[in-house]
Amino acid sequence: MKITSVFEKLNNEPILVLGKFDGLHRGHKTLLETAKSLSKESGKPVYVFTFKGGLSQKLLTDEEFVSVAQSLGADGIIYAPLNKEFFAVTKDEFLKLLTDNFSPSAVVAGEDYTFGFLRKGTAEVLKEYFEKNGVNCVIAPLLTENGVKISSTEIRELIKNGDVKKANSLLGYDYFYSGTVTKGRGDGRLFGFPTANVLPDETKLMPKRGVYVTKIKIDDKLYKSLTNVGNAPTFGSSVFTTETFIPDFSGNIYDEKVKIFFKDFVRDVKKFNSKDELYKQIKKDLTKI
Repeated sequence: MKITSVFEKLNNEPILVLGKFDGLHRGHKTLLETAKSLSKESGKPVYVFTFKGGLSQKLLTDEEFVSVAQSLGADGIIYAPLNKEFFAVTKDEFLKLLTDNFSPSAVVAGEDYTFGFLRKGTAEVLKEYFEKNGVNCVIAPLLTENGVKISSTEIRELIKNGDVKKANSLLGYDYFYSGTVTKGRGDGRLFGFPTANVLPDETKLMPKRGVYVTKIKIDDKLYKSLTNVGNAPTFGSSVFTTETFIPDFSGNIYDEKVKIFFKDFVRDVKKFNSKDELYKQIKKDLTKI
């Protein structure tokens, strides 16, 4: 996967896919599929143009974005900075920058794509410019579900509200976070439910606090799991943690990198009157996985 900047030059005449690509949802996937189809005809690589930096509460961290983009068929990523200097670039300057630095063999964007200062550049302007310069420009229609445009904004709200199942249907993959397993309080191990504690990247948007049906990926193998996102009030802890219980796994995975995929919401976090009461609730929760 080639990763470069909008200010650097490429000489491979890539097929540029333009967008914000927050989350790389199903709508974005259709753009990449269009680009891959063009790539098969021309043999040119597919490069995703997007922004980097400045954001917190991301659907995908920078590292996760690279992984998902590659899985969707991208050969490279071109990053532009999220700063006021780049946002001051006019639509004409932006188009010249793309042409001068990349000499694209084709361009793909969604019909709602905007660019340049005050978003004065539109998909129509994009198509007119490139086709005038002999470059194929494909403007793809918006992907909708139940008549509503699939958007990162809607997906973000669903995740914030814990509706990961609906978010997954719009993303086209299970929402996930990645991180390294660290030593936690050890409370779960004391009463029969040892957990993998994984602190997500600080820029990652996490679902609302609660218990979720999840799957955890360890050494490229998926295991059914149950994840608590939030604190542990029964044990008097107000510190934010994520704790994942894996019923069919017993190995030592401290310091290992894992991915945890959200499948469905089970219940809110609550304080139980006793550890025995919590034990019974977890046993009940495990019937959901």
